Amino acid sequence: MRQLYTLLHTLIPTAAILATFLACSSDDVTDAGTSRPGKGVCINLHIGTTPQGQDNSRATWSDQMARDGEMIKTCYVVMTKEETVGETVQEIFPINEATEFESHQVGSIAEATTGTYKFYSFANFPDSEISYTASGGDATLALLSPVKLDGTKPDGGWKFTKGNILNFDPAQLCYEARFNHFDVASTTTGIPMTNVETYEVSRDVTIRLTLYRMLTKIRFDLTNTTGKELQLNTISLGNVTPNHTAEKPSYLTFLPQRDANGGQLTTFPLPSGTAQRSTETLETVVSGETGSELADKANFQKRIYFNESVSDHASRQFPLELKYTFTDTREEITRNALIKLSSLPRNHAAIVPIKITNYDVKLETFFYPPIGGYPGFREENNTEEKYYSIIFEGGGDFVMRPYVYAYADRNSPENWYELTNTSLIKNYGLTVEDPNEIFTTKPHFDPVTGEILGSLAPNQSGTATVQLGVTIILTADPEVTQVFNRTLYIVKQN
Repeated sequence: MRQLYTLLHTLIPTAAILATFLACSSDDVTDAGTSRPGKGVCINLHIGTTPQGQDNSRATWSDQMARDGEMIKTCYVVMTKEETVGETVQEIFPINEATEFESHQVGSIAEATTGTYKFYSFANFPDSEISYTASGGDATLALLSPVKLDGTKPDGGWKFTKGNILNFDPAQLCYEARFNHFDVASTTTGIPMTNVETYEVSRDVTIRLTLYRMLTKIRFDLTNTTGKELQLNTISLGNVTPNHTAEKPSYLTFLPQRDANGGQLTTFPLPSGTAQRSTETLETVVSGETGSELADKANFQKRIYFNESVSDHASRQFPLELKYTFTDTREEITRNALIKLSSLPRNHAAIVPIKITNYDVKLETFFYPPIGGYPGFREENNTEEKYYSIIFEGGGDFVMRPYVYAYADRNSPENWYELTNTSLIKNYGLTVEDPNEIFTTKPHFDPVTGEILGSLAPNQSGTATVQLGVTIILTADPEVTQVFNRTLYIVKQN
């Protein structure tokens, strides 16, 4: 249906589009154009989802991650002009189509004056969030339930009224974050989108506006490598901005956050209320759903949508929890990991590959400070989240002894094996990042024992990251291997 609609949309322009182009021909905003003395300039407007290929986009039907509900269905574009008296609303353009679309002709103004114009775009908002009224030459677009950055309600609401000066600062415009858990099956509006763009107009132009979805998106690509059939139960992501409730208010800006160059921020400040974080079950894999029963080596994909977030986890990453049940024993297993992203801005799409393994790694740490010193150390062993934090209170030598074990043997140390066991370990390696130069000797492997050795500088403090990678031999003939990764955070305190 998408392809048919796209073809028809391409070959058969609507009467409104034809009328617009016949009335006002122009060049693209990036090309040279001409103005008509005494008659002002002509502004043509198009709108669409962000062009594919940009870092902040997953925006076209050709994108493998696109699905129904991600494009535009209803939209309003507010055109304002910056004048000495303030920002005055020039036009409000409504678009309401029966079928969602990637791009659309918005409209045109044949005799606009030159100057600086802003364009505020709002798409796919339900009637409970936005209201448009027009009578004669008057038109008003009202945002029905916005708040300020501090969570207070504005006096008089937020309204764009044609001919009026804006009575609010759009940068303060926020909404109650309740678009989480987007499900096209239960909504008729699609994913809400917004944007604000500024253009200097001194000639006839065609301005191509873009929209940002107000949700972020993750696709989990799961592969069963346990050697047994299992059933997926739940996928939960922690430290994300929750939905808005009376008990747990959460507000996000209507318009995308911008950096100094006008690009969308990938890390950004969150308005008040979002500090209250909790682990939310973003998706439940329903028993009986296609793909929920995973044979060994089988794959499963799941897409989820949620509010843009910045992680406030100790690791500055997003913890992931996966629950599954082995078909033969009916034992439910809970496994955890960290998604190596510090933020998930709106309109982004992340692909997270997950191998469900049957192995784990444990470290034993030993510390040897200089003679006469008694600095301590402690481990924060977040084994289930696949990272360790090891905090040292002084300088000296340390040794970390890794052990590998099958998950079923997690409580049986006699069945664990060391990295030097060549019948079970094919190879192993370390990647060290030490921006604060806390090591006098960087962590490295002892070639005989497989232990991790290193030395800490006595007068330096900071955190280093060590990535441990272990290739496990699952079967010998034919050889089947699996790479297991563990993140170590080594903290040096003075």
